[in-house]
Parts: sequence; structure tokens; C-alpha cells
Amino acid sequence: MNKDLSCLAGFIKKETDKMRLHNYYYSMGKTNKNAGARLVDRIFGLAVLFVFAYAGSYILINDLSMALGPALFVSVAYYFVEKRLRLKRIEAGKEKLIKEELLNRFSAVIEGKDESEFYAFLKDVLSESGHFTGLETEFDSGGKPTIMIGKLKGESVGVCCKKLPENLKVGADALTEFTELCESRGLEAGVYITNTKLDYSARDYLLKLRSFNLYIADIETLYSTFLSKGCLFSLEEVKRELEGKILYQSKKRDDTLRRILAVRRIWVYLSLGLIITLYSRATPYSRYYLFIAAVLFSLSLTAVARWRIEKFKEAVEEEIKLEKAL
Repeated sequence: MNKDLSCLAGFIKKETDKMRLHNYYYSMGKTNKNAGARLVDRIFGLAVLFVFAYAGSYILINDLSMALGPALFVSVAYYFVEKRLRLKRIEAGKEKLIKEELLNRFSAVIEGKDESEFYAFLKDVLSESGHFTGLETEFDSGGKPTIMIGKLKGESVGVCCKKLPENLKVGADALTEFTELCESRGLEAGVYITNTKLDYSARDYLLKLRSFNLYIADIETLYSTFLSKGCLFSLEEVKRELEGKILYQSKKRDDTLRRILAVRRIWVYLSLGLIITLYSRATPYSRYYLFIAAVLFSLSLTAVARWRIEKFKEAVEEEIKLEKAL
């Protein structure tokens, strides 16, 4: 019996966490509506659609039993179409959040690196990806890296790694200088890697460039080529940590909403109990009204007790977290 209850509790927790994750992915965390409220909205919308479809079918057919078939068909079709669109939006939201998490981690990794460290870091990433082989870094007289030379799909290529502040973009002058550097070494192609994006002059330069194969790897390309394939960070670990963060935020938000509702419930019970008590003095059935008022006052006391228990539970959890941190 205990084993069955434990399995049931585990199943309920798993489904609840899944609903919370889907709700967060669906709204990108920009709504206070929790998973339960969104489920109620969907059920209510489906019920309203069925009622209107049934009424419309009855008006057209003028037969209650015959009108049930078209109404059910419309409702079932709506359910599957809505489910497909919802899952599609959930998947898109999940991919967007994972992308943001990976880009934030990448930015955090390269944030404290100077140009030489940035070159060395990307050299390791490119070599581990399997796309590049034999990469060697050239330095100027001051010891600063200027270019990496290696092979990409059998072609000799030059690689430039430029780290810029996020508010700056790569211009045409930087691409022109890199192209001339590659051509002076007799390379067949060039790859310009940057942590930002290109400005309009750089895009115009690429459109007009015909004599040399120049590839640009901006932050979006780095994501699609390396980060999204787990070359730098473990995707499973990123997804697991992201899900843990989302579930924690969702539970905290649900606890906050629960406390707000508890306070409102206390005031509602007290107000109704007071109103019924006053009203009972002017009616012949005062005992019944007083009994209802007593029930409402009891419910308000129960709500107060639950609220205090929730606050105590939250304080204990915060104390445990503080002890673990220390």
C-alpha cells in the first residue's frame, strides 16, 4: 500500500513539474498565471466551444441527439489543433531559453580573457570540434596574436578571433585588413570569429567581395555551429540546471500567490462572517445565520493557521539554505 502511494506521489510530482516547465516555456516566464490556472483556462475554453458548437448544430439540424456529433467533432478537432500549436510554442520557448543560457555561459567564460587568452580558448574549441586541423597561432612583434593558420575541409585557412565589447560591431575596415592578411600568406579562405555582430559596412563589404572566400562566425554562428551541438558545454547539464532553476522559480512564485490568496481568504471569511452576524439580529432565523457565521469564522482561523504554517515553513527552508551556504 505504501509503495503504491509512493509511486502515485512520484507520478503526481513528475506530472506537476512537467506542467510547470511547459507553462514557463509557453510564456517565457513573463506571466503570473501558473500551470493549474492555464489548464483551467484550456478546459473552460474547450467547454465554451462545445456549448456554442452544440447550439449551432442544434439550430441547423433541430435534433438534440444528431447535433451532438458535429459538436464533438469540432471540439475534438480544436483540442488536437490547439495541443499541436501549444507544444510547438513550448518547444520554441525551450530552445530560446537554452540558447540564452548557452550564450550567457559563453559570455561569462570569455568575459575576463584578454586577446591572447581569447585566441587560445577558441583554438581549443575549434580543434575539439573536428572541423579544423593543424591550427597554429602567429604573433606580432609585441607578442599579440594576429592570425591562426590551419586546415578546414582540406583548404588552408586563416582564422581571426576578435573580442569586442557587446555595444561595438565589426566594421568593413577590420574585414579588409584580415582579407589582405590572408591573401599575403597565400591562404585559400579566411574565418573571422567575433563575439558580436557585423555592422552595415561590413555586410556591404561581404556582398561585394568576389576574389576571396571569407566566412564570418559571429555570436549566432558560434551558437549554431558549436554551442548548440555541445562542443563547449554539456547540453544535458545545461538543460538539467535550467529545468531546476525554472522549477525553483515556479514554486517560489506559486508560494507567493498562495500566501496572497490566503490573506485574501482570511479577509473574505471574516467580512462575510461579520455581515451575516449583523444580519442575523434582524431575522427570525438568527441561530442558523449565527451557525453559518461561526463556520466562516472557523474557516478564517483555519486560513490564519495555514498562513502561519506556510511562513514558518519558508523561514525553516531559508535557515537550512543559509546553513548549507555557510
